Amino acid sequence: ALLQRPRLLQASAPQSLRLAASPLAQVPAAAPAPAAAQPPASSGKKGKGRLNIRIDDEWYDLTNWRAAHPAGTHWIDAYNNSDATEVMYAFHSDKAISMFKRLPNSRAPPEGIAPPSASTYAFRELRQRLVEEE
Repeated sequence: ALLQRPRLLQASAPQSLRLAASPLAQVPAAAPAPAAAQPPASSGKKGKGRLNIRIDDEWYDLTNWRAAHPAGTHWIDAYNNSDATEVMYAFHSDKAISMFKRLPNSRAPPEGIAPPSASTYAFRELRQRLVEEE
């Protein structure tokens, strides 16, 4: 059998041993949350302090649109220089999703930002297949 029911330890076993054998103890801890992104600095110079957000492997410059975000600037600032693909699709209407593609692409995307992981791409594929089945 591919899936086996976990063996339970007797209640008389020490708690530390019971916890170590627990299926939950085998689940890796979540990665630490990234430090809160700082809002872009408003230097007044073009190209400085830009609000760059990646969606579907495409970088968008949301600097001039930031204040118009209906849910507030704090939500958009939280994803500065990072990937917001999942949150974009999870919390936005079809209308909003169609609108973001009209936003300007970043002229100078941030450097040194790791691409999404293989498991992230696999999740995106699965999600797309489920959407198409609706």
